[in-house]
Amino acid sequence: MALAVGLTAWGVGGEARADQLSARICTNGMIEEAQAERWRLKANASWDVDEGSSQYMLVSLQSDIEYQLVACGDVGAALISIVLYDLRGNLIMKTEATGPNATLVFSGVPTMDYFAGVRLVQVTEPVAQAAIAAQATHSKRSRFRRRFSEPPGPSAAVAIGLMVK
Repeated sequence: MALAVGLTAWGVGGEARADQLSARICTNGMIEEAQAERWRLKANASWDVDEGSSQYMLVSLQSDIEYQLVACGDVGAALISIVLYDLRGNLIMKTEATGPNATLVFSGVPTMDYFAGVRLVQVTEPVAQAAIAAQATHSKRSRFRRRFSEPPGPSAAVAIGLMVK
């Protein structure tokens, strides 16, 4: 019984840990709104990110072009921030974290390659995370417990889009 419960909780937890599809749908909506204002999509990506971590995409920017970065998190993302670093790791600019969506409009950066990314500042605790923790406690006496890996830390899916005007 503990093995069946363990496998069920593990499967639910793997799916609920992050939902890249919902993050991408949200970001695509922000991109469509910007396209109505004559912005063109240059690049986009999505990732599963642990709380307090960032993910980046390498982008080539030119000094005479205006850019807009938009990002969304899935239901597990409470606060995200957009960041832009040069190739040496120097922070060029970032948004203030205000919620699960973020936008950064900028221009005038020197022409070169940059890392544009999303920092997952805070995660809401998903229901499935609590189910995994309860299962881990419940299965202490079972053989399955020895093979069960502890639940991962809080994470969420994030998606980002880079647009040019």
